[in-house]
Amino acid sequence: IGKAGYGWEVKIIDENGDPIDVVLITEGDRTVTAVYHEHEYALIDHVDPSCTATGSNTYECSYCGDTYIETIDATGHSFGEWIVEVEATCFASGSRYRVCAVCSIRENETVEAKVEHNVVSEESVAATCTKDGYIGRKTCSVCGAIIEERTITQALGHEWSDWSTVKRPTTKEFGSESRTCSVCGEIEYREIEKIIVDTAAFKTAFNVVKNVSDADRFDAIKKAIYEYNKLSNSEKAEVENLYDELKEIADDYNSAAAAFNEKNEITMRSALTVLEYFETFFEIISAMLSMLNSII
Repeated sequence: IGKAGYGWEVKIIDENGDPIDVVLITEGDRTVTAVYHEHEYALIDHVDPSCTATGSNTYECSYCGDTYIETIDATGHSFGEWIVEVEATCFASGSRYRVCAVCSIRENETVEAKVEHNVVSEESVAATCTKDGYIGRKTCSVCGAIIEERTITQALGHEWSDWSTVKRPTTKEFGSESRTCSVCGEIEYREIEKIIVDTAAFKTAFNVVKNVSDADRFDAIKKAIYEYNKLSNSEKAEVENLYDELKEIADDYNSAAAAFNEKNEITMRSALTVLEYFETFFEIISAMLSMLNSII
């Protein structure tokens, strides 16, 4: 029985839970007629829920004053992204936190150590013919620790071809020659010294021709011609005037030899044939002597 407004209101149900419409209740010397009704509830109070606390709605029956409370669940936090406060390393833990956008509470969390390095390798550089290379160092991308230092690879050195002449030297200009590396294609040049004219031997032989006796002149001429023929073209050009003079001396000698041959009925035409004649004559004499010695 609940007291509502004025008088008494009675709600009675039978054993099956069904309402009994009318019942008479005697209070002292008064008799009250109780009438059944359905509640008409209206919201009379509201409490907002928070991130961690529940809220509520309170309702009351406008006819009889009966009330009940409806619970509203807590909303829970609305956290933002994690913010790293202390970076975790390979062997030391770090920390991070996030903040609720509603109540601004901060949640902290420990970031576990990564336990092992994250190894990355530096790009290697190949050695060339003239420059050293290296195998790149290995480092940890997390903590920066150097796992393995660079390994230097020595320069390979050139693979040279044989020297080949680019420009031949002369008596007035240097020459040059080159060689090429078969690996990198580099070309190396070097200078070839000027040709040094060495006409001393010819000049000495020429002076002998001019000063020798007539009996020895043939050999002297032959020696001078031999030394002249050993000279290069550039060297011959240096002594051209002496060679012209030598030819005149040889012509004079040949003329004298021709006169001698004619006088002595010898058909020799030059100093050279005179020499060959006498060499043949002496060979014949030597052969005859050998035969006589064998007979004796």
